[in-house]
Amino acid sequence: MLQQSKNKLSDFKYIIFSVIISLFGFSTVFIVFISSIPFNPVQSNLDYVKEVLMYAPQGWAFFTRDSREEQVYIYRIENNKLMKIDQRHADIKNYIGLSRKVSKLGLEADVLTNLIDKKNFSATTWNYNENLLGEIPKRFIEIKNPIETPVLCGDYVIVYHSIVPWAWSKSKKKIKMPARVIKLKVKC
Repeated sequence: MLQQSKNKLSDFKYIIFSVIISLFGFSTVFIVFISSIPFNPVQSNLDYVKEVLMYAPQGWAFFTRDSREEQVYIYRIENNKLMKIDQRHADIKNYIGLSRKVSKLGLEADVLTNLIDKKNFSATTWNYNENLLGEIPKRFIEIKNPIETPVLCGDYVIVYHSIVPWAWSKSKKKIKMPARVIKLKVKC
């Protein structure tokens, strides 16, 4: 009899714990979802939206990216050699995604390239995975970085590369894809 009541108590604790964890998870997802959409009737006070976005800055953007969107690769030029800048969020150097530096790199690259006339980009082919780098322009485009606390200062090559289609991913051939490339001298 005593053993049976202990089992019931243990089952009850497990159920309560599961319900609390489920409610916490559901409310967190709900709050992030409500905070990431434009103003709506559910949002009674906009103050909490800024706080939520501080802890969940990506919101739902990860799920809404175009799968065929060009990839951006940034290379620093050091001693006339290209040094690829690691842009992996999940790397230990980026505190397993907690550092926003990688996001800032991509944003700065987009800001800088949007300030430049598109005719300054050179068309080439590229595949960094296979180390098949295309032709790089000879001349630098000089530009001032307008970002208040910049990450990109110095000489860079920025590549906008079409991704290899999924259907070709298992190909034995080393595939080069179309790319746009520009060589920048960024002043801060």
